[in-house]
Amino acid sequence: MTVRVADSLLLSRILSERVGYSVRCTEQTDSEGVFHRIGILGLDEQDGFTVHLRSGLTNAWAEFVPGAFSKPLLLELGRASEQQRVLFRCLVEGAKLRNIEVDMSINRKKCEPTNFDTWQRDWSVLSLSVKLQARTSATGDNTGLFVSAGELILNMILSLLPVEHLTDESSTQTGYAEGYEHQVLETRHERNRLNRAACIQIHGVSCKVCGFDFEDVYGPLGTAYIHVHHLIPVSTIAPGTVVDPSKDLIPVCPNCHAMLHRRTPPVTPEALRSSLRRHYVAGPNDHNLPTRVAENSK
Repeated sequence: MTVRVADSLLLSRILSERVGYSVRCTEQTDSEGVFHRIGILGLDEQDGFTVHLRSGLTNAWAEFVPGAFSKPLLLELGRASEQQRVLFRCLVEGAKLRNIEVDMSINRKKCEPTNFDTWQRDWSVLSLSVKLQARTSATGDNTGLFVSAGELILNMILSLLPVEHLTDESSTQTGYAEGYEHQVLETRHERNRLNRAACIQIHGVSCKVCGFDFEDVYGPLGTAYIHVHHLIPVSTIAPGTVVDPSKDLIPVCPNCHAMLHRRTPPVTPEALRSSLRRHYVAGPNDHNLPTRVAENSK
């Protein structure tokens, strides 16, 4: 049984903001009920793919649906680089930390998404889906669930997808808070965006130095807002270096991000956290920061 999930225009807007590419969501109905069909603008759906989003009474799930003429695309997905596969693995591991099920089959043979030894190289058929276990809201509006499922599976596919398949029409990004000079080329632009997504999937959106969470303070306006800090400065990373978002990146608030970069080389998160504990004087409306810092250092 599936239920009505969310407004298509709202889903289109939120997912476009989250994944960095313009997506179009349309509500459709088949024998299983109502679902949302998602396509990326500028990517031909027959040669590319769409994503189907559905929800039941206790779960929501997203499914990768290849186009009728997508075999060349599938072959390229199967030949993804080491960096692309690291991104994919981090996204899957982050999903598992949040009890999200990821199911993957290549050429009709079930495989472990994070064990590349189980991946066949030449892909002709790909089945990929994610499922979130959660009860629907009283109103039947599953926007939040669908954003989570849709964003995850889109990022998983985009992490393996050669960026030349995506046109300027697709992109919604105009800039980044860190390392802007290293994001001129589209390939770098795309990988940095996906590095950020994988970092957040693994580490969450609370600052790893002070524990600040924008949604806790600002409500929906602050949802998913956070900076991402490179533990190894971007300017020192050699071309071709494989960045592991689970080890090389951390989420930080803008204030802590600025303080980390006040010196060259940057201050370490541990040193900044120690400084914050020594020097912070609680303001009239925030007596919990020392507690957050202590909890974040565990």
